Amino acid sequence: MQSLLYLSSLFYVAHSVTPQAYDGHAGFSYHLPPSLGNVPLAALPLAFAPSEKPQDVVLLEEIRNTLGLYPLYIDSKAFENLSLVFLANARANYSSPGLTDLSPLSTIETGLENSPAKVTTHHSLGTQVIELFGGSTARSVTYVTASHFGIGQYEGQLATAYGQYRDVLSFQRVL
Repeated sequence: MQSLLYLSSLFYVAHSVTPQAYDGHAGFSYHLPPSLGNVPLAALPLAFAPSEKPQDVVLLEEIRNTLGLYPLYIDSKAFENLSLVFLANARANYSSPGLTDLSPLSTIETGLENSPAKVTTHHSLGTQVIELFGGSTARSVTYVTASHFGIGQYEGQLATAYGQYRDVLSFQRVL
């Protein structure tokens, strides 16, 4: 029996952006729910101290795999497939012009579809911590490096963003 998860929120925090001869898609700043958004980087490990409650490792892996689909759909510009990751009532906040407090899913898809038009992206997920709360809620932090390669008149130009996805997730299992 295989389960599929649909998530309801995504948030992104960038630490720094290193533009390399590209000025069209750099400078990210994102806001998060207080549970993770106001946690400084140095205090983040304490926010995810080892849980005293046992964690459902199968569910953790399902969440990890579902989160891993997001960059695949973004990089391939298959925004219509975000419905395989997010619930219809999903919310996302990128705090970038045109990408703040996006909801429902159709608005997220449209916002992202219009955003990276002048670049090809490559997102690489790194260190990740996921913590479950109850039967349908979790939070996670995932390090991300996003490379933005210019196309058309921007060909040969590159901007690299280093940051974190700090997610507060509610999910629904579909069996």
